[in-house]
Amino acid sequence: MCITQQCSQLSHAINGVPARTCTYYYYCYYYFFFFFFYYYYYYYFYYYYYYYYYYYYYYYYYYYYYYFFFYYYYYYYYYYYYYYYYYYYYYYYYYYYYYYNNYYYYYYYYYY
Repeated sequence: MCITQQCSQLSHAINGVPARTCTYYYYCYYYFFFFFFYYYYYYYFYYYYYYYYYYYYYYYYYYYYYYFFFYYYYYYYYYYYYYYYYYYYYYYYYYYYYYYNNYYYYYYYYYY
C-alpha cells in the first residue's frame, strides 16, 4: 500500500530547501507499475486465451463443417452410386426382359 507521508526529512537543507527522501513513494510507484504490468500481462493472457479459445472454436467449427461436408459428399456419392447401380440393374433387367421376350417370340415363332 502506498503511503507518501513516510518520507523522512533530513537534518540539513540543500540550498535552503529541506531535503526529503521519498523512497517509499518511488517504491509504491514501482509497485503500481508492477501491478499495472501484471494487470497488462493478465489482460494479455486473457486476450491470448480468448483468442486461442476462439481459434479452437473456429477450428472445431471448421472441422465439424468439413466433416459434415465430407459426410454429405459421401452420402451423395453413395446415393449416386446406389442410383447408378439401380439404374444399371433396371437397365439390365429391361435388357434381359427384352431379350427374353424376344427369345420367347422367337421360340414361339420357331415352334409354332
